[in-house]
Amino acid sequence: MKKLLFFTVFLVIAVSMLFMGISCKSEEAPSEETVVEEEPMVEEETVAEEEVSEEEEMVLEDTLNIFSWGYYIDYALEPFEKEYGVKVNIEYFDNIPDQMNKLKTVGEGTYDISFMGVESYQKFNDLSLVEPLDTGRLENWDNIYQGLKNLVYEYSEKIFSEEEKIGAIPYAWGTTGIIYNNEEITEPIDSWAAMWDEKYAGRIAILDSIEEDQRYTALYLGLDINDFSDEAIEKIVAAWKEQKPLIKTYWATGEDLIQFFTIEEVWLANGWDGQARSMITDGYPISYVIPMEGAVAWVDGPFMVKGAPHPNLAYKFIDWLTNADIQLKMTEEIMYSPSNSKVKGMIDDETAAFLAIDNEDRIMGLIIQDPWDVETTQKLTELWNEVKS
Repeated sequence: MKKLLFFTVFLVIAVSMLFMGISCKSEEAPSEETVVEEEPMVEEETVAEEEVSEEEEMVLEDTLNIFSWGYYIDYALEPFEKEYGVKVNIEYFDNIPDQMNKLKTVGEGTYDISFMGVESYQKFNDLSLVEPLDTGRLENWDNIYQGLKNLVYEYSEKIFSEEEKIGAIPYAWGTTGIIYNNEEITEPIDSWAAMWDEKYAGRIAILDSIEEDQRYTALYLGLDINDFSDEAIEKIVAAWKEQKPLIKTYWATGEDLIQFFTIEEVWLANGWDGQARSMITDGYPISYVIPMEGAVAWVDGPFMVKGAPHPNLAYKFIDWLTNADIQLKMTEEIMYSPSNSKVKGMIDDETAAFLAIDNEDRIMGLIIQDPWDVETTQKLTELWNEVKS
C-alpha cells in the first residue's frame, strides 16, 4: 500500500515537472522571435541612412566656375542658370599653353570645368589637372556617337586604371583644313602647299595653336604626325621659318578670324570646319577644303578640373552640354558637328550633310593625333614662340 502511494506521488510530481518544462519553453519562445524581428529593423535603418548619405552627396551647389574657349558655350549658360537656379561664372583662354599655365597657377579649388581634346588627356593629366569622369553619372553618355566614345575610351585607358572613367565627354568635333576667300582666290585650293605659296604673301593667317600647326606642317612635308624625333622637329621648324615672311597675322578665336576676313586683310587661313560653316551661313564668300595630304580630326569636350569646388553641379553642366536640345543649339550657334547622335533625327538631310553627320562611318574613321607628353609640348612651344617673335 505504501509502495502504491509512493508510486502515485512520484508519478504526480513527474507529470507536474513535465508540464512546467513545456510551460517554460513556451514562455521563452516569444523572446527568441523578438530577437529575429529586431534584426531586419536594424538593417532597414542602415539602408535608410545610406540612402540619405547618397542624397546628401548629390545636393547641387549654387555656383559653377568655368574656364573656356571664347564664345564656345556661352549660349548654354543662361538656360542652365534658369533651369537649376544657380550662378555660372566664366573666364576665357585663347590657346592651350595659356590654359594649362593658368590652371596650374591657380591650383585646385578655383575652376570646376575646362575643355580639352582627346589628344591632350595625357599632358593635362601629367600636370594633375584632371578629375576623371564617371560615365555612370552622365545621362547622355549612351547617346554619344560610338566612334567618339571609342576614341575617348582609347585615350582614357592610357591614363586611368578604373573602368568607365573618362577624361572628358565629347561636346563637339570636326577637322582642321583650309579656309579661303573664294572671290579673291579663284583657282582651286587642294593642298597644304598653298600656305607656303608666295603669291598669297601678306594674306595668310595662321591659327595660333602649336598642336594644330605641327599637324598640318607635318602633313605638308609628308611626315608622320606622331613623329617627334629631332630630325622631324628640325624639318618642321625650318618650314615654319620659311613660312614666316608670308604670314599676315596669327588668330586665336573665331571672332579674330571673321574680323580678318571681313576687312579683307586675310584671304587664306588654316581653321576649323565649324568656323567655316558659320562664316558661310553668315554670307561670307568662304570655301573650306580638306587638302589632298589629309586633315587631322579633333574631338573636344568639358572635363572636371582636379579639386573642383562644385563637383555635383559640374556633373550636371557637363551632362547638360551633351543633351540633344543643347547640341542642336550648338550646331546653330557655332556650327560644329554634334556629339549626340539624336541630333541627326532633329534636322533635315541637307543640314546633316553640312554638319558631316550624314554618314556615321565617317565618324568611326576619324584620325586623331596621339597625345603629347609635357616634355614634347614644352619643347615645341618654345620653338614655336621663337619663330613667331
